Amino acid sequence: MEEVLELIRLISRNKIKQLGWADPKGSRSHSPQDGQIQRLYDGVTKGILENEGDVATFFYRNSARKLQYARRLIQKLRARLLNTLFYIDLNQPKFNDAQRAYYQSHKDYALCKILIGHDLVAPFISQAEETLKNTLHFGFPYLSMELARNLMTNYGLSGIDNKRALHYKSLMFQQLEFYQAEIKTEVYFQEFAVHFSKSRSSKPEIAKIAKQYAEEVEEYFKHFQTYRLVLNGYSVLSMRFQIENDYENTIVVSRRALDVIENDATLNTKTALLIFSFNILQSCIQLRRFEEGEQAAQKCLKLVPEGTNNWFCFRAPPHASISYK
Repeated sequence: MEEVLELIRLISRNKIKQLGWADPKGSRSHSPQDGQIQRLYDGVTKGILENEGDVATFFYRNSARKLQYARRLIQKLRARLLNTLFYIDLNQPKFNDAQRAYYQSHKDYALCKILIGHDLVAPFISQAEETLKNTLHFGFPYLSMELARNLMTNYGLSGIDNKRALHYKSLMFQQLEFYQAEIKTEVYFQEFAVHFSKSRSSKPEIAKIAKQYAEEVEEYFKHFQTYRLVLNGYSVLSMRFQIENDYENTIVVSRRALDVIENDATLNTKTALLIFSFNILQSCIQLRRFEEGEQAAQKCLKLVPEGTNNWFCFRAPPHASISYK
């Protein structure tokens, strides 16, 4: 049931109506079960139906198998909601260019796989090449690698154009290299995150490894920058100094990351901005540079939904976050 609640929070009521199934009166053909799904959706959104027991009692009060039927109905609503995700309006103001590109590129990639699954070579090539332009521009190496691989295969094995096949072969290996770099930085970041979850004490052996990882990340940055590489790579650079309790250099690295992110529309997301702004806030608190910390807190405040726990935390004065022993 929690999955359904999360999906409903994500999907706007207006968008569901446009799909037709949620409003039986707006559709000429609908089954009785469609009406049940609509009533379940309404009950959940209004807070009347909060769990499986509520659903079972509301729809199947007199049935000995009411809980089983309720679970089945909830699963059908879940399936409808998941399908609706493909129709979320990406032109809403809350989405920036990078976010729109992420969702649209993955939708287009799925479409390409469907076309090739049906052996529709010509439509696939057309759609894949168009999608590839966007995945390359916005830096999605996994999608780019897969699209290039499929294009290489279709141009090569079909004998359509061997020159194009070689082009996509080269591009595939390039994007594979980029993707491997993204994976490495993600693994490095997770290793540090595990260390921080266990202890924030400075450990020489960890610091040595962190320095090696940081040098490798810096080498990647000389050749390319994708969203995942920037997000995880700069997090690795930042944690390298956090491990050593070097808050001054943590601020330097975080500001460097923000400069890169804010000046590239393909990288600019609230998540990335919040991560490094929060790093600056934490470091300023440790250094007792409260005026600078207040500026970072105000920046964080603009990046989280109003009224959430994080929003109230960022509203507090930076010095209030210090724990005195």
